[in-house]
Amino acid sequence: MKRHQLVNLFFLFTFAVAASGQTPMATDFYRLQLQRLQHPAPPSVAVKSQHAVTIVRPDDNPTDIEPQQVVTVPEVINTPEQLVEFAEKLSPEVEKQQRLLSAARFNLGQTRAIEPVIEQFTRFIGMSPLLVPLSKEHPYPGVSALKLEIADLISAEAEARMQLTLVKTALKARILAYQLLQVQKKIALVAQNIELYLNLKETSDSLYRNGRISLAELTMVANEARKYTMQKNRYEGEREMLLQNIYALLNGRTPQIRFSGRVMQPDFSGVDQKASLQRHPELAAEHSVVQRLFKMTSMLERMSFPEFTGLSAIPAAETISVTGRAAAGNLIKDSNIEFNRVFSLQLRERMLAAQARVREIENRLKAELTGNLAALNQAEKNLGIIRDQMKPELEKAFVGVKSRYENGKAGFQELIEIESRLLAVKNSLIEADYSVNKLHAEILAGLGITSSERGREK
Repeated sequence: MKRHQLVNLFFLFTFAVAASGQTPMATDFYRLQLQRLQHPAPPSVAVKSQHAVTIVRPDDNPTDIEPQQVVTVPEVINTPEQLVEFAEKLSPEVEKQQRLLSAARFNLGQTRAIEPVIEQFTRFIGMSPLLVPLSKEHPYPGVSALKLEIADLISAEAEARMQLTLVKTALKARILAYQLLQVQKKIALVAQNIELYLNLKETSDSLYRNGRISLAELTMVANEARKYTMQKNRYEGEREMLLQNIYALLNGRTPQIRFSGRVMQPDFSGVDQKASLQRHPELAAEHSVVQRLFKMTSMLERMSFPEFTGLSAIPAAETISVTGRAAAGNLIKDSNIEFNRVFSLQLRERMLAAQARVREIENRLKAELTGNLAALNQAEKNLGIIRDQMKPELEKAFVGVKSRYENGKAGFQELIEIESRLLAVKNSLIEADYSVNKLHAEILAGLGITSSERGREK
């Protein structure tokens, strides 16, 4: 073997260790080395150094990373689903996961470009037993194919994680939207009560001058208006906090949020729960982890235990010494095999742990979905009872007591009592409506549904 050929092989497998992180220039480098081995130059021709390989990170090469989409946010967002749509495009968490997905796809592209060329070297070097000790990166067939499968599984896991991030972002945006709707309804309700007591104050002044009510009752009317004013201020503070959380979710964009109209929710009565759970991105990501660990274990065993797999290009008992120190080489080889054997056992345990994780996630998703569907059914029944029965009855009773109070036939304490009961029922109606909306959002997340996969509000 000519000296310049051995030099080329030495540099070849030095760079092969870091092949998965290099650019397509590495592919040209390996192809050039293969051509030189197949067609060696005459001894008189000087061999130039061709080993300089530029390592380009994904963020240094804009062509390797998917470009950031320019998103135009409208001045006014009118529905919760519109908020979800823009949150999925602008959320910093989504952007971070998009970068990780781009890096995984970049790695997959590099692996697809480099590994087939390295596989060609493996086959060529395997033709000569004297070259086998130099091919430590890929001494056994099938390793390049396994590396490609591992890179593909990493990309598939990143895609599932991306989808899961969208699902979680949609859930967060929906809950913030429904909380904002809830606070806005409470502000409107308290404003009605403030107006009610301000109007009653004029009537109470007249009744007090005519001796129909006491000074204490007149003072109570003014205090009720002040109490609801303080409550309104507290709700407005909560609304401002929710708006700031929404703006953070929109990556600092500050459109006006003016939700109007009734929230239209989907019907889950015909949902195939089993099929939906199997497609859930969280479960898909964990399945990719299990498969990746299995492929990594298989690759390590192919590279470390050829005497068991029968994949070695030379007999396991045959010893080839190129340094004259075969005994020392065997000691190193034995220690490496023992280390890899322990590492292989660790990978198998990690794979079993990942399989247990898959079962845990599957059971949790199933339990959460079943529980939320049952809770939704009960919440809708409670909402109907409050809206259709309790609220109309108390409104009718309040109108009667208010009319009697204005005519001096009922005391202020009776008016406050019936008004407090009516206010509590109206607050319960707002809470029940929020519970129904929140359960819808959690069920959509449990089914792995984002904004693009469901209808819009009217």
